[in-house]
Amino acid sequence: MFKQDKDTSRPRETLPVLSGLNFPIDDVEPQSLKWVYTHWAKMLLRSAALISLISVSANTPKTFGYVPSLMYVTFAVDIMVACLLTVEMVTKMCIQGLTAPSTNQSMSVNVDSSSRRNRAYFQQSWNCFDAFMVFCLWASIVLQCFELRATWKAGEEEQKFWRQYGWLSVVRCPRPLILIRVFRAVLKLQLPPSRVNAIFQRSTHQIYNVSVFLLFFMSLYGLLGVQFFGDELNYHCVSKTANESNLLKSDLAIPDSYCDPFAPEMDSQCPKNMKCVRARTSIADEGSYASFEAFHISIFTVYQASSQEGWVFIMYRAMDCLAPWKGVAYFITMIFMLAWLVKNVFIAVLTETFAEIRVQFQQMWSPRIATDTDFSKIFQFDGISWKLVPVHESKSRGLAPRFVEETLLKSTGFNIFIMLLVLANAITAAGQHFNHHRVRHDEFDGNVQMDGFYFAELSFTIVFNLEAAFKIWCLGWRAYWSRSLFKFELMLCIGTTLHCIPQLYRTEFTYLSVMRIVRLIKASPMLEDFCFKIFGPGKKLGSLVLFTTCLLVITSTFSLQLFCFFQAFDKDFDRFETFPKVC
Repeated sequence: MFKQDKDTSRPRETLPVLSGLNFPIDDVEPQSLKWVYTHWAKMLLRSAALISLISVSANTPKTFGYVPSLMYVTFAVDIMVACLLTVEMVTKMCIQGLTAPSTNQSMSVNVDSSSRRNRAYFQQSWNCFDAFMVFCLWASIVLQCFELRATWKAGEEEQKFWRQYGWLSVVRCPRPLILIRVFRAVLKLQLPPSRVNAIFQRSTHQIYNVSVFLLFFMSLYGLLGVQFFGDELNYHCVSKTANESNLLKSDLAIPDSYCDPFAPEMDSQCPKNMKCVRARTSIADEGSYASFEAFHISIFTVYQASSQEGWVFIMYRAMDCLAPWKGVAYFITMIFMLAWLVKNVFIAVLTETFAEIRVQFQQMWSPRIATDTDFSKIFQFDGISWKLVPVHESKSRGLAPRFVEETLLKSTGFNIFIMLLVLANAITAAGQHFNHHRVRHDEFDGNVQMDGFYFAELSFTIVFNLEAAFKIWCLGWRAYWSRSLFKFELMLCIGTTLHCIPQLYRTEFTYLSVMRIVRLIKASPMLEDFCFKIFGPGKKLGSLVLFTTCLLVITSTFSLQLFCFFQAFDKDFDRFETFPKVC
């Protein structure tokens, strides 16, 4: 009997029997929809997110006033980005389904990714975030259509539009969050989800308790402030001839003085030709929320005082208007409880949370981890004895003879000589005196005169460039570039070489020559180990810098869109007119 040939197009019948691997039998997902998961599509979408961030950071009336054509550029860019992200959103909806998993989605992927792809579009948090960003983009485009129409009218119509509808720019406030699409692919947690969830649950519970603790004391002192002071902090010394029903600022004492209306005449804080009168809010000084007239105002005053920003002036005001012991007792206890106790407890909770996260991530960022080419070492026999040498030394070497590397590059004398050169360069730079008057005179005449410090810097730059070339000759480019320390040295060499150009000598390139002193850390192993424990490996420090930069950009753009229309009411208010001023 002949055996029937296996039909490879049919799925194996034993496949559904495998427990835990719930692969579907048929793969009927259209191949045309798979583009959204390709590498080039992800890079395109991340680039679109960056372009959208740049567009929204330039979308302010004052920026358009400086560059009118930028209004149409941002409008066109927003439309293209919105269309691209909309196509991505619709494609994923077709693959995954809206609220229930689609029956025609492909599962020919690994187990981990299939468990995520099995979920519907709106069952995944990141997809909900992306859909919200698309909605904000289209809302911003609709708003900009009306802004373009108002701009074409110009004149009083444009100012009227910004006064009445300028607040609608808050629609663009969430748009900077689109940057999360970029760095969520860079910053990845390499921990089990259960452990990550445990960390966040414990930390959020502690932060919640401290927040309740803070709100309790703020409410307590807000109520005490209303009961202690009430509206008794608005009494001022005014002229006796002043009309109490229509007080003017010219009637106030110079400097403005607060007073107690119930104090004996002999203890009055007002001069003889003045009287103590309750001033109305219309002539109250700026920052008049620093009072206790009502509970919501009292809460604001307590928050302002607990931040220790000018709290003594509020206390002196209370001491002048009422019995001094009330102000002293109230503010001293409030500063102790809120500014010191609660704030330190909050900082302690955050420190404990980050310490726990650091312990969990120790498996990735442990000191001298095996994947760090700068510090990983192995035992090697050189014919006489066994030595502990770095791993990179066993790799392919450069063009230099072996004895040159063994006797010179690895010698203690060579390293000490380089450290002495770095120290001499630091001492030379510290002895430089910058004459601003002479520099301005030279720049005005167009004749840049170089002094002895320039030639000393030129000599040091040549020596350090030769050092870098010598290391590349001995180790080879691949081994040289694999060490982060050598990357830093090469960056300094390139930057200081540009710094030696006369036209660039007195520019920001000077910072790179000053950064050479960082190399002295290698002279002390204890200091080097201490810095490594603080900053960690380059990936950790780079991730923190990237996260901080992204957070700064997001908050700056958010504030820009939130307050950019204020200039329509006050032309002198220019703090949020452009992105550089906000930063």
